[in-house]
Amino acid sequence: SPSNLLDIKSNGSSKGLDIHHSNGNMVAQLIHGGSGDEGQLKLYDSNIETVKIAGESGVNSFINSGNFGVGTSSPAQKLQINGAVYATLGLYSDHSYSGNRNWRFITNGFGSGAWGGLALRTSTGPGLIPNTTRFGIDYLGNVGIGINTPSALLEIGNGVLGPNVGNLYVLSNTSHQAI
Repeated sequence: SPSNLLDIKSNGSSKGLDIHHSNGNMVAQLIHGGSGDEGQLKLYDSNIETVKIAGESGVNSFINSGNFGVGTSSPAQKLQINGAVYATLGLYSDHSYSGNRNWRFITNGFGSGAWGGLALRTSTGPGLIPNTTRFGIDYLGNVGIGINTPSALLEIGNGVLGPNVGNLYVLSNTSHQAI
């Protein structure tokens, strides 16, 4: 066990503060752990690193200790955000199947002028950035499928339903009804 519960290290590869439990287990570190002047905060549970916030570019940060909440002190899922979020949401597959596509929701990237809309984009192959718009809603509420600037409440781009298909079919319990 350490001789002190708080160790201050001024040389070596992990300069900084180490905080230990009375049983000797590491509890927390605030260290310089890189090649420049960047820092890291590490938290431990039974000597296992569960939280790491790294200031160095290219070094991963993570929270691996339960659920994470923003705007809540009792998150019910891995990530729970209560409040407005300004973000582009990317959904990336970790499987290598050749038909996999990555997906992304973006705001302000759909409709006339591309302001105020919401778009769903996919990649054109596995591992690629999702830049192909498949579906969107513009700031007026117009919905476009296979078209980026719908001019009606619902506009479906040419070829979305298949080659040379002129009808949109609505399913009922007994049959397909052409519109």
